[in-house]
Amino acid sequence: MARSLAGRDSLPDQLRRLIVDSGMSHYALGKAAGVDPRQIDRFSDSERDLTLETAGKLAAALGVELVRRRGRGRQAASRAPAPPAGGSLACGD
Repeated sequence: MARSLAGRDSLPDQLRRLIVDSGMSHYALGKAAGVDPRQIDRFSDSERDLTLETAGKLAAALGVELVRRRGRGRQAASRAPAPPAGGSLACGD
């Protein structure tokens, strides 16, 4: 069963953590996701944000999916550890 990263961290923070935890270079991740590695560099350094489409590409390349959770807003759930491949990143609205 897939675990969720939903918790106190924002979607960008969750994605940044997954990028680091993956051990993949930005070049390898970019190639796998079809995203310019320089864009990943700037995102990882908190210089730029990503579009939801690009975040979805990176998540897919990392083996997780983006899941929109309605009604949760910015309320924090308990912090969960990073999911294994096949997990999910949650973004509230």
